Amino acid sequence: MFHSIVDEAIMSKKKTAKEWWHSIKHHAKKWIKSEVKHVANEVTGIDSRDVNLHQMYFNVIQDPSVENMNELAEELKMRAAVDSRFMKLYPKHLEAINSKTTPLPTDFDCLRAMVSTYETECEKLNDYSLKWVKAFVAECEGLKSFPEARVQSLTNIKSACNLM
Repeated sequence: MFHSIVDEAIMSKKKTAKEWWHSIKHHAKKWIKSEVKHVANEVTGIDSRDVNLHQMYFNVIQDPSVENMNELAEELKMRAAVDSRFMKLYPKHLEAINSKTTPLPTDFDCLRAMVSTYETECEKLNDYSLKWVKAFVAECEGLKSFPEARVQSLTNIKSACNLM
């Protein structure tokens, strides 16, 4: 678009140099505003964990093939399973997670044990499931008061993973 504006201005030999620069400036401002608006509309507020989901959805819109639809359906199924698992495991921590008031991690041995157990018994954490690490953090910080409950918490992870 911008090149056609410049070409149009060059073709118009009747304009003075001042009018020509004014015309270029005017058209360039319009072009930049439209490009910025276009980019802003495409990039607004997508959580980095949802980039793959948005790409899969876009693929279905552009090409509604069975493969694209199945890929999107599998992603949604995986997300629902992860959400369900963590909601069952840590219902008491959901309020803190939703209100973004989970504590900062200080017991990294506990956190490593939780993540390791989850990845061994369930699945490797991925871009999406990493959002639930804060549930492990909240659990570990709560277990500081009841260290003997740590074994039970790890057993709960194993049980939740074996059910699904």
